[in-house]
Amino acid sequence: MHAPNPMFALTSLLLLGTAYAAPVEKRTVIGTFTVGQQDNLGGATHDVAIDNTIHDCGECNNFADAEFDTWRSIWLKTKEPTCNVIIHEKADCSDPGLIAGQQGPFTMEGGIRGWTIVCPDTDTPACKRQTTPPDGNGPVFDTTPPLYTEDLPVLTLGKPVLFPAADLEDIIKNAAAPGAKIDTFEDDNGKFWYDGETLIGQVDKTIGETSVFPDLSALKPAGEGGLSINDNTLKSFFGSIIPNDGTLAGIVIGSRLDGSQQSFGKKASGPASYLLDGVIQRSIPYAKDSHPVCGPGSQAIFSFDVDGKIRGLTHLWRPAGTPPNQPHKRASVKPLTPDQIQKRITDVLVAGGITTNATVRSIDLCFYDSGNAYIQPVFRFNVTISSVLSPTSALLVGYIPAGNTQDVFEPVPVIPRPGSSDSNPIFPDGGNPNTCGDTGTVADNTTILTRRGSDNKLPGPSRRASNSVLLGRYLMSNDGLSEVFIQEANNLRAGLLSGSGNRVVNSQYYWDDPQTYKAASSQYINAVQVAFSDGHGSPHSFITNGKLPGRGLVRINSDLSASGFGPNSVPTGKLAYWILGQCSVIPAPIDFAAGESDKAFAPWWQVFDGGMHAVVGYRDLAGTNPPKWNEIGKTLGKGAGVVHSFMKTMLPTGKTSAVTVCGRDQDTIFQTGNLGRPGCLQIWWYK
Repeated sequence: MHAPNPMFALTSLLLLGTAYAAPVEKRTVIGTFTVGQQDNLGGATHDVAIDNTIHDCGECNNFADAEFDTWRSIWLKTKEPTCNVIIHEKADCSDPGLIAGQQGPFTMEGGIRGWTIVCPDTDTPACKRQTTPPDGNGPVFDTTPPLYTEDLPVLTLGKPVLFPAADLEDIIKNAAAPGAKIDTFEDDNGKFWYDGETLIGQVDKTIGETSVFPDLSALKPAGEGGLSINDNTLKSFFGSIIPNDGTLAGIVIGSRLDGSQQSFGKKASGPASYLLDGVIQRSIPYAKDSHPVCGPGSQAIFSFDVDGKIRGLTHLWRPAGTPPNQPHKRASVKPLTPDQIQKRITDVLVAGGITTNATVRSIDLCFYDSGNAYIQPVFRFNVTISSVLSPTSALLVGYIPAGNTQDVFEPVPVIPRPGSSDSNPIFPDGGNPNTCGDTGTVADNTTILTRRGSDNKLPGPSRRASNSVLLGRYLMSNDGLSEVFIQEANNLRAGLLSGSGNRVVNSQYYWDDPQTYKAASSQYINAVQVAFSDGHGSPHSFITNGKLPGRGLVRINSDLSASGFGPNSVPTGKLAYWILGQCSVIPAPIDFAAGESDKAFAPWWQVFDGGMHAVVGYRDLAGTNPPKWNEIGKTLGKGAGVVHSFMKTMLPTGKTSAVTVCGRDQDTIFQTGNLGRPGCLQIWWYK
C-alpha cells in the first residue's frame, strides 16, 4: 500500500478549506419595481428587487411573501435595458401578460398577481427561444418556426356545393319560432327567409354560402344530460354537401352557446346550455400527417339543440379532388425555412407598424381556403400585443404564404399598413390624432365626416322594414393597432350599406374619447341608433385614447351617463344597439367566482335603463379580422337578429357574448323603439 503524497493531501485540504470558508455570494439586481393596492401606487405598497440569481428568466413569480397576493398598480423604476418585465393577471402567469413600461405608475384593471422577467439576450434555456431582430425593431418570437422539407401541395377549387333545398327548408323551420309564418324572397344575389322582419336563413349566390340563424327565444335549455351532436346526421352529409375529393374531413365538437337571465332585484339564474356545434373539419394530408384547412372557405358548422335537431347552420364548401365533371389542378411549392418564416413574419408586422411590444406566440402550418379558387399552404401565426397603453393584450392572427413569393396563388389577408385606409375618423373638435391634447374635452358642436354619395340617397327599396338607421363609429387613437381599427370600422360600414340597400346612414365617425360615453353622450353615442366602439378592453371597461391620462379609460359600471342610453334616457336619446369590438368587455357569469355571477349583470342595468335593445361583443380576447366585420355588416343590414348573428358570425375571431332585454333576442338593427326600463336581462355567451 502506497503512502499518500503529502503535497497532494495538503493541496486537497487547502481546497476543502477554501470551500468551507465564508462564501462571498454575488447578487445582481437587474431591476426594481413597486406595486400598490390602489391606482397610482395608492394604499399599501410592496417593493421588489429583480435578482437574476433568484428570479430565473421566464419563470413565474408571485407575491406569496408580500402582504397581499393581488396588486392593482405598478411602477417599474429601473431595469436592465435588454430585459422586460411581464405582469400577469393570473398567479401562474398563464395569461399573455403585459410588458411593464417605465413611464410611471400603471394600473392593471384585472389586478397583478404574477410577473416574469424576460431577457432575450441571455443563455437561460427559458429565454433562448425568445429572439428579437438585431436592430430591435420587430416582434419577440416566443416560439420556434416549424421545419418542413417536402414540397407543399396546392389545390384548385371547383364550384360551390349547394345545400340540398329540402334539407335546408327543414332546418329553417326548426330555426324559426313555433308556428311562425316564413316568407321567402329571392334576387340575383341570393335567396332569403324571414320570420316577420327578422332574417333567419340565406343562400348567398355570389359565394355559395348558406346560413341559418335560430330564434334564441324559442330554444329550450338542456338539463343535466347536457347537449350532444348527432353524428349520424352529420355523417349523412358526407358524399353530398361534403364531396369525396383529395382532402380529408372529420367530425369535431365545436363551441357551445350558453345563457343566463336575471330579473331586476333578484339572483341570476344558473348558466344553461342551448346549442352545441358539430363541425366538419377539412384537412390536407401532408408529410405523413394531416393539417387543417383555415380561412373563410370550407365551412360546415351545424348547431344542435337539446332534442338533437339542427337549429343553426353555416355551410360553404368547394370540391378540391377529382369528382366527376370537376377537373382540378394540383401544384406544389417548396416550403420556407424556419429562418425565412421568422423573417417574413417580422417583415409583415413591421410593415403594419407593429414594431414594439409584439410577441409571436405560435406558428403552425395550415392550408388557406379563400372560398374562391385555391387551397394553398400558409404559415399561420398568433401575435399578442401588449403595452402600458392597454389594460389587456390584443390578439392578432396573421398569415404568410408557405412558399416563395412567386408561389402565391391568391392573396392572403395582410395587416393594414399605417395610412392605407381611404376613410379615417376625426376628432370631434376637428383636431389631429397626433397632436391631440390631454384634456379629454369634447367640443359642444359635433362635426361629422363628409358622407359618401350613397349616404345622401333616399333609403333603397326593400321588402322588409323601410326605415333608415344612424350609425356612429368611435375608434381608439394613438395605439399600434389604430390602423386595424380603422379597417374594421370601414368594413363594418361597407357591409351595412351593402346589406341594407343604403338604409344605414354614416352619421358619426370619430376618434374615441371618454366624453363620448359620459356627459356629452347625448351628442355622440346616444345620438345614433347603432354604435360601434373599437380598441382595447378588459372586463366591463375599455380605453379610448393612448395619449389621454389613464389612456382614456371608460368603466361600464361608473363612467357612463347616469340615465343610460336609448330613447328613455334623454329626450333626444336614440341608441338601440352597441357593438363592442374590444376584448373582454362583456364577461359571462361563468367568468366570475362561484356565487358571484350577478356581477356579470350588475353594470348593464343602468346602461339599459335608457330603453336599449342589445349590446354585443366579446368575453375574452378578440382577434383582429377586418373581412369578418364586412360579413357581419352585410348580415345585419339584411335584417338578421343582432344578437345571434353577431355572436355566430364573429365567433371565429374570439369568444363572443351579448347582453339583451329578455325576449328581444331576435330584434334587428331596424327595430329601434323605446323598450323602457327592463325588468329582465339575458346574457348569452359562447364557450
